[in-house]
Amino acid sequence: MSLKKLAMGFIGLVILLNLSYQPTVLTADDHAFGGRLLNGTSGDAVNAGHHVSLKILDPKVVDNEMFSVTNVSGEFFFAGLPQDSKKYRLTVIFDEVPYQFEIFEPSSHQLAEFTVYEKTDDIRIIEILDETLTIMGVDHNLSVIEILHVAQIENSQRLTFVNDPAGSNPMNLLRFALPGGANNLDVRTSLSGGNLIQVDRGFALTSPVPPGKHDLLVTYHVPYTGKSWRHSIRFPLGTKMFRLLLPGGLAKVLTDHLSERGIMEIGNTTYSVYESIDNKVGARVEFELTEIPLPPLSRRITQFFDKTYVQLGVGPAILGICTLTVLVYFVASRSRPTWGRLLLRKTANSNKEYRYLFEAIVLLDREFNRGEVDKVVYDAERGKLKSLIAQRKLDGKTPEPNIEWQ
Repeated sequence: MSLKKLAMGFIGLVILLNLSYQPTVLTADDHAFGGRLLNGTSGDAVNAGHHVSLKILDPKVVDNEMFSVTNVSGEFFFAGLPQDSKKYRLTVIFDEVPYQFEIFEPSSHQLAEFTVYEKTDDIRIIEILDETLTIMGVDHNLSVIEILHVAQIENSQRLTFVNDPAGSNPMNLLRFALPGGANNLDVRTSLSGGNLIQVDRGFALTSPVPPGKHDLLVTYHVPYTGKSWRHSIRFPLGTKMFRLLLPGGLAKVLTDHLSERGIMEIGNTTYSVYESIDNKVGARVEFELTEIPLPPLSRRITQFFDKTYVQLGVGPAILGICTLTVLVYFVASRSRPTWGRLLLRKTANSNKEYRYLFEAIVLLDREFNRGEVDKVVYDAERGKLKSLIAQRKLDGKTPEPNIEWQ
């Protein structure tokens, strides 16, 4: 699945001019930049001694990072900026929390003001405004559902939330649930700093959460079997709104926890919308997707073999016999190609059944050469068919038919 990368959000640059404050004047010829740090929690300027770095986001600039320290008024200055560079990243460490600001064409005539905040480990200041789980599609070859999960996080207080492992609530983490078996996880967020860690039935972010709204985008795959997939999602922090978006015609939804809200057009795709509002901390929503199109026959056979290998755990000889027996039932339960019906025939002519296995390999080779079967499935299924041939040869002492195969 190919998804457009989420443009990383940035903390807004606030440029204020306080007429009662006389800033240091910098001329345009200086190619300089100055700023002042404000404590957004107390409303005062920060004190002296805070380190500030300015990175020049220009690949043509070799020495692209400069450093400064705040004075007693919370001011800092950088001189000698490259003349043609227009984009910078300012990084400040305040109260042990890193803050980053993107700057475009900074003014050299007045000080820009940047707001930082004192910290807290009280996660109750964090709210999840919205979570949307979108079924992007189904990969029948791999039997996986492709999911996009987007969440909007808000900190409405004048404090930055930071998880403190040494504090009174070390397990206060920004947690999100994942379905069982989820893989190919990709997490993107407008929050800066921190790490992604695995927790029970999901993941957590250790990133500081400053005041404001922040976005989280997660993509992953989840396996399914048969024609249905059941999901129970828990909200560790609650969420004001949860939505499920399902492409039209892909599957049906069975649920007692979501209300159908019509359809939504996104690009060229029409989605059915299901919602649940005011989900409290620890609340859970359950739903089941049914009537998912079955994967190709070759993939279903491979899935069945893989499942049998895990469950039986016996020697290759017994495994071959048991697998063949269950395969007969599996193929008989649906409308199958001619070679599948041949396997079901009650005949004492073991040579015909033996010949069928060779013909199955020939058909598989043809499908692979036409690009209808991927190489991983092809190698696995072909190896298993050859194992069955070897087993029948040992059991029945049947002469090998004259068939050309790879």
